[in-house]
Amino acid sequence: MEKHDNVIHSKKSWLYLALNKVDRSLAAFARQGRIDGFNLSELGILIFIGAVFYGYFLSTLSLLIDNDAAALRQDPSVWVGQGRWFTYLVEKFLLQQPSVPFAPYVILIIAFAASYMALIRAHGYIGSWKTYIIYPVFCAFPTWWAIATFYSNIPALAIGLFLISLSAYVYFGAGFTGNLAIHNSYTRIIFVILMLACAIAAYQSLILMFAAYACGILLARCLRIGGLCRISRKSLAMTLGKTILLITIAIIFYEIINKLTQKLFDSDSSYIAKAFFNYDKTITHPFLVLSAILKEQMAIYGGSAKRYGATLAINGLVIGLATIVILRTHWFKAPVNFILWLGVLLSPFIFHLVTGGEPLPMRTLIPIAYVSWLSCMILLSGKRPIAILASIILVGLLQIKIMGVTSQYIASATIVQSHDRIMIADIYSRIGGLTDNFDPDAPLKMDLYGRKGFNTLYANAWQGTMQGSFFSWDEDLLYRVTNLMNILGYKNIVIPSNAERKALNPVFDNMSVWPAAGSVKKAGDIYLIKLSKVPDPVHAL
Repeated sequence: MEKHDNVIHSKKSWLYLALNKVDRSLAAFARQGRIDGFNLSELGILIFIGAVFYGYFLSTLSLLIDNDAAALRQDPSVWVGQGRWFTYLVEKFLLQQPSVPFAPYVILIIAFAASYMALIRAHGYIGSWKTYIIYPVFCAFPTWWAIATFYSNIPALAIGLFLISLSAYVYFGAGFTGNLAIHNSYTRIIFVILMLACAIAAYQSLILMFAAYACGILLARCLRIGGLCRISRKSLAMTLGKTILLITIAIIFYEIINKLTQKLFDSDSSYIAKAFFNYDKTITHPFLVLSAILKEQMAIYGGSAKRYGATLAINGLVIGLATIVILRTHWFKAPVNFILWLGVLLSPFIFHLVTGGEPLPMRTLIPIAYVSWLSCMILLSGKRPIAILASIILVGLLQIKIMGVTSQYIASATIVQSHDRIMIADIYSRIGGLTDNFDPDAPLKMDLYGRKGFNTLYANAWQGTMQGSFFSWDEDLLYRVTNLMNILGYKNIVIPSNAERKALNPVFDNMSVWPAAGSVKKAGDIYLIKLSKVPDPVHAL
């Protein structure tokens, strides 16, 4: 009995010591935060700015591609198959219905603000008019909008962004200490690895954001500290090496958890592998792939309309001028600074090596917003009043262009959603007019043939969903349309089997194309709608 009591006492002592250590760590972190200038007024200003730029998502239900599936989804384990086990946890236990306005974006706006406060301090800046006026470049860049249209991604993405930014602040410390990096205890390093692994599992591209952060933070410190006589090249190389090792360990830890969760849910990453992986091309034609990546970098940084949907060339000018400023530093220091700057510029495109140089959707290139923000900050850090004034004007013009592009995204999304909803109402009305005794409560079996293309004159990001009509997106056309109908209140929609659908081809061949008379018919108990002369994949087989 005495031995048993000793064991219990020992366990209680261990727990007591552990809790005390956590309390001391949190108290020390809070003190350091106060020393580094964290305050609620700055957070409030940033939240207000973010709310202005994300007002559309706060107030508008935007049922674009994939939001339909998320709204009807009962089991979020689909995320496990995409390697996003943290997103699964968030959707399972935090926000079970993600396809809604307001709530996901409140989380995102707060995460942007908190992340930004940690980020600027890691670079050695404090909240000021400079950090406020360029904040929209960081939080409202078009690449963020490309992912923001996917409701179900937002809560986990927001938390992941905060974890990435907090990791940078915790690992590197505040940038105005006069050091390249701070001394990190094993506890601190483990904490950062855990945060990075969770961020990767929220959205894989966030690890590229951390890589860009690391190079940018070190660059900002080199520019701030002075000549290389005060910066040991050996210490800089060791800091970079330790950072790469940290990222590698975080990826390994993420992958271990990923494999375990996929085994638990009997899932795999075949979707990701099929959609993006093309290692063979990178291995067999490395120079061709590198050339393609360089071309893609020029298009993205140069603001090509083929990628953003509208020209954003001034972004290339801002980045180009920042590069000149970096190269104009002391001749002995410039090569190191330029290498770090190359690290910032190249980090967002690391995944392109996996795809064989093929362009990735704009929603995966979220680190581009950081690159443009850092370029603006470098320009505004000049000492001559005329240079600062010119930089303010340039940054202002960049933000006007950013608002112009994202406003076009809003226009595209509004028009395409109105088109789809009106078309669904028209189809349902025509179906109801085919019979005198149409029962809206009875099961309605329907089939669609072909696709109906739809484009507006407004911008759409590369592979973005802002102009993604449910009537033309992909081979799951019928499933997507019926999902949207269910969400909009059209109940009891039934999808025929593929065999039934193929058997209807002779009937479709004799039908008119939408919206002509005769483009909606009833064959047996199935209502048929012919959208185009060219068949969809199911009817083409």
